Amino acid sequence: MISGTPPALENKEEGKDKNEADPAVPVHLMTFEARDLALSYMNEAVAGTPFHSKILNLQIDADHLIYDPSRSMERVLPGTLLVTAQYAQEPPSVNAPILLFAKAGILSNDIPPVNAAVRIAGLDLRPRGGPLPPDTDKIIGSSGLDFAVNLALSKAFLDCDLSVTPAGKKPLPLQVGGTPASPEFDRSSILFPILLRSGGVLGGTVRNLSGVGTELVGATANTAKAATKGVLSVVSSAVKGSFRTLKGALTADVSEVSGGLGDTTVGTFQTAARGVKDTGSELKGSAQSAGSASRGGRVIDKWRAETPMRWEQQREKAMARVEKMPYPAPPSQ
Repeated sequence: MISGTPPALENKEEGKDKNEADPAVPVHLMTFEARDLALSYMNEAVAGTPFHSKILNLQIDADHLIYDPSRSMERVLPGTLLVTAQYAQEPPSVNAPILLFAKAGILSNDIPPVNAAVRIAGLDLRPRGGPLPPDTDKIIGSSGLDFAVNLALSKAFLDCDLSVTPAGKKPLPLQVGGTPASPEFDRSSILFPILLRSGGVLGGTVRNLSGVGTELVGATANTAKAATKGVLSVVSSAVKGSFRTLKGALTADVSEVSGGLGDTTVGTFQTAARGVKDTGSELKGSAQSAGSASRGGRVIDKWRAETPMRWEQQREKAMARVEKMPYPAPPSQ
């Protein structure tokens, strides 16, 4: 149901300047529902088989979304938007459930205040062909992941916590602060160079907003490629919850670039980005890779089986979090 007050034609003044705009008409979207929708996306620019993705069981619920510039200064969040869906995946992976839950302020001509959460569980990076770099699974240490975003946004405020949790490993965070007009990316996160190297709208948006030039992106891609071919040596964390910066990825220093996680804590790791030197090392590396693949297969099978249970917990916590979030504004306000 949509309510609004149309401009009264009989009140127009005869001598009114034709270039003078009429006041904006307030609109109140009281309730909107959509059920059982499906979306399909085909990217034929990918080499080889075109990348085809499908969103199934799309459900949309919106309540009390208000457009009224005259009330834009009110510090309230009356609007609610709930979107659920499933990202279609091939067996043995099950479809990945998706959640977007948001509380929105009064819409005007500026960026509206929004608190939101996004969750995706059980996402499989294979088969390849999407916007992420093809070696993403090697860099984060798994081909399966859960994805989470917590967002607080307004015209002069941006607080975005993004995290990826690879199967059987610790979450990898990326924080974005500042303002929508001038976002500040945490460049120490392992996710930052992955996003820089991504294709399509995703990579282009991150590169534009972060101000990183194409030369640095190319260097990052080259060093990450070298790292995945090198010897991965995991260093245990000295302080829980901390992680080292990706200095190599941002300075094109191959000796310091990070190429894989292993079983690290919150992204603390070190990579020797150099090729295997002799046949003995190659044989040893091959044996280790075979053992790692076997263990990795068991881990990801268990992770897939536990996806429904993880999803219920993630969904409930995300919605409760948004409900409790304060109005999105700088601390000084």
